[in-house]
Amino acid sequence: MSTPNISTKTSGNQVNSSEINILTNYLQNRLYRKPEIISKSNNTVLTLSEVSGTVIDNNDQTSNITIELPKADEGYNFIFQYVVENSTESILFQANENDQIFYNDSLNDNINFDSMSYGWNIKFWCIKKDNDFIWVANSDIFIPGGLGSDYGYSMGGYDDGLYSKIDRITFPFDSGVASNVGNLSSTRYIAAGCDGTDFTTLFN
Repeated sequence: MSTPNISTKTSGNQVNSSEINILTNYLQNRLYRKPEIISKSNNTVLTLSEVSGTVIDNNDQTSNITIELPKADEGYNFIFQYVVENSTESILFQANENDQIFYNDSLNDNINFDSMSYGWNIKFWCIKKDNDFIWVANSDIFIPGGLGSDYGYSMGGYDDGLYSKIDRITFPFDSGVASNVGNLSSTRYIAAGCDGTDFTTLFN
């Protein structure tokens, strides 16, 4: 949807009902619109419009591909989702020549994934570093609790500052407050979560 053409108003001039309706419809479509879905199955360089709140998938991918990110800048973000079943092809995300990608607590020129499961996804967004911006990537894997697991854990993250705490919930869990059960060795910008299948008694 294009930006509405509303004439400039000077002091004392009122906005008429037609202009209000145009602006209201525009804002509703911008705020509540579904994200655009873009498919990439070959080597490609993403444009800025393709990383503006979009969802990108690998539909019809049949070989290893490289996806180059555009220059990082404020506000750009997208989600990449793996939609090819039973595939072993890899996807390499390459940073722009002037950028890096922050992933797994380290800066990388590129990050590579192969043989991912159907439905796997990774989110990319830009954050400020020094006087410039870099890409940050985070792949969230949610493991359902309650299937042989007594607890779920949440670790790290950022709100008004960086967190190092480890919080625990007890399954089944519909509401309530998590218990702080420990701390990571250092703060982590990107939060992580897991169930307690392998760590059921770790913090008892």
